[in-house]
Amino acid sequence: MGFAVIKIGGSILYDDNLKLNVEFLKKIIHWFENQDDYVSVVFVIGGGKLSRFLLDQVKEDINSDSPKHRVGIKVSRVNAIMFFGLFNSSEVEYFESIPELCSNVTKGKKGALIGGVMEGWSTDMVAASIASDLGVRVVNKISNIDYIYSADPYKQENAKPFETLTWKEYIKIFNNQIGYKHKPNMSAPIDIECSLFCKEKSIAFRVSGGDLNLDIVKLLNSGTLVSS
Repeated sequence: MGFAVIKIGGSILYDDNLKLNVEFLKKIIHWFENQDDYVSVVFVIGGGKLSRFLLDQVKEDINSDSPKHRVGIKVSRVNAIMFFGLFNSSEVEYFESIPELCSNVTKGKKGALIGGVMEGWSTDMVAASIASDLGVRVVNKISNIDYIYSADPYKQENAKPFETLTWKEYIKIFNNQIGYKHKPNMSAPIDIECSLFCKEKSIAFRVSGGDLNLDIVKLLNSGTLVSS
């Protein structure tokens, strides 16, 4: 048994009214408590919807990206701490440092949670970095989309879902959207730095979600697989 890295996007933590999806988080906890495929599971939590809600109100009045990154980091950490609290377990711990998290996981900590760690990094990048350190080959990202699409499926009815993509294909398709540098509150399936890092390290991302009623095991084995 090895390790698992699961990125939970901030976009699926809250509904459109910014009400926390507690029952969905409890489903993930139930899966965690009963799974025996992994010796330890790392949950990386995003800021997503709540972070965007806050920053959208002031983004035109803040000239520097630094405060925006810091807000995103703090919100993702608040989200991670709330999720950590729901576990009510001494076998699960919250961390703010990747080295400290990986050290505890390799020493037998059954579960670990973390949010943002540094300016300029998305939580996707945090997940990829942890996966690299722990030797995990596939990161599962649970978001508000069931697949990666050729275009926004909420805006274009003919948007095509992809079951598989190479990192080269992904970067080519989404180059205009993900740009060349991660920006605060950027909304994209996987950001550019993370994509390039995973391409270099041969780490895959499986992106799934959208349906809060879906069985967690099915959720972790569905969606789009992006790999080298």
